[in-house]
Amino acid sequence: MKVAIVDDSKFIRMVIKQIVQSNPSFEVIWEAENGKDAFLENENYMADLIISDVEMPIMDGVELLKNLREKSHRSECLIVSGFHRSDGKKIIEAFRLGAIGFISKNKIGKGINLNEFREDILDYLGAIEKQIKRNILSPKSINNSQVIQISSKADMLLIAGSAGSLEPLEEILRRIDYFHIPIIAAIHMPEGVDEFFVNRLNKFYCDNGFKIRISNDGSIVENSVSMLKGGFEAELREKSNDFFISYIPPKIGKLFTPNIDSFLKGVSEKNKLCDVVILSGLCSDACEGSKIHKENGGLIFVQDPSTAVAKTMPLSVIAKGYQDIIAEPKKIGDLLTEKYSLSHGG
Repeated sequence: MKVAIVDDSKFIRMVIKQIVQSNPSFEVIWEAENGKDAFLENENYMADLIISDVEMPIMDGVELLKNLREKSHRSECLIVSGFHRSDGKKIIEAFRLGAIGFISKNKIGKGINLNEFREDILDYLGAIEKQIKRNILSPKSINNSQVIQISSKADMLLIAGSAGSLEPLEEILRRIDYFHIPIIAAIHMPEGVDEFFVNRLNKFYCDNGFKIRISNDGSIVENSVSMLKGGFEAELREKSNDFFISYIPPKIGKLFTPNIDSFLKGVSEKNKLCDVVILSGLCSDACEGSKIHKENGGLIFVQDPSTAVAKTMPLSVIAKGYQDIIAEPKKIGDLLTEKYSLSHGG
């Protein structure tokens, strides 16, 4: 696979190049120190993946991505940047333009293990390589015999996502009229944003039998969607054979809350099983948690990355091979409804 690196720091380019070339399947075909030079290079030698910084002189990473899309360059783009508050709008715009993910350069700062940064980049490379080598299972290729085979005995369904996951979640819930198990929505968001999220969902879907609610009191209710509170970490707890959610403030500097991996691992530790839906998201959170439930017999549904605003979360699961089904959100909703009507005799 052909990879290009764009960063105004020669040191960062060197680090990323060494990581990429540690796998003989990946070849760095060119480097550039700004977006303008990168665009010209890609006109002549098109890369499968461009790993780009955001803040650069002459032309930044967002402008580079915009130019690539306007000229119909097929190259995917992975953003690698020092995450500062001033970068937030640019990073969101990069995802809107089709960037597949974001990796923080802060991971190679003082006191941070370089291996974590290395693994993040190689995970993305592996996921993109798989996309190039084979077609992702399309919704049209899922037939009735496959639907019958995807039954499990999950105690709950967890729908996970981050940036760009509101519309996919709406598409899924629109197709569900009744569930015999609780649905928990774990979406990365700050405190207070969850209220907007839930109010919008209830505005459109309150007539289908569902109550979509923020689980402020920690309760988990059958035939409802319980949204984990934004800005807090969530943990599944047990009391008198009943399960509920407890909340604690996140660690200082934590970018994404609730921590979905941590919640999923806690569910497994309580001997409960989740089916998991992975939607559009900015990071790889939920990947390791999905692995645990897949090994225990849960099903992992992943939004087709080509339909995701932020591809990081779906691609991280696909790169590891944890998924059972990859499909657009509408089809995931249909499959979930069909699965539970089959497995519960409804």
